[in-house]
Amino acid sequence: MKRKNITISVALLVVFVVAGCQTTNGASHDYFDYNKGDARQAAEQLGFEMDLPEFIPFEMVMMVSDVYKVEGSEALDLSFYTKENDLLTLQFIEGNVEPDLFSPEQVAITDSLSGQYVDNSFAKTVTWQKDGVTYKMTYRPSKFSDGDHNVKKSDLLDVARSFHF
Repeated sequence: MKRKNITISVALLVVFVVAGCQTTNGASHDYFDYNKGDARQAAEQLGFEMDLPEFIPFEMVMMVSDVYKVEGSEALDLSFYTKENDLLTLQFIEGNVEPDLFSPEQVAITDSLSGQYVDNSFAKTVTWQKDGVTYKMTYRPSKFSDGDHNVKKSDLLDVARSFHF
């Protein structure tokens, strides 16, 4: 009986240790999952392939997708909203489109992929191009936000990196 209790105790300890070591790409940084199935379904409407992020920087309550054309190129917007109406928009445009950014800062997405970052009083934006697709990620806090969703540059770069891990 004593040997059985020790075996069970050791097994439970191993389970807790292994479970404690398991993390997702964003779990340790308070990143959140989103409905990837709906995002993939929206992306399937396009005639080009793109990567999607593994996580987003806040808990969303709603996602809206919009497929459209920009100067003859197909495009998709995925917009994620918080309950306070903070907004993260992921824009995917077919082709390498030069971003319309004022005084961008060069940033590293991965070792071999660079992008541009802009932070102004209205929004934080990261753009980059990969495999013939232009990616643009814009975060706009709501004026009604309580500040709990204060998304930083590092958060946006982590989300951008999760597209290409």
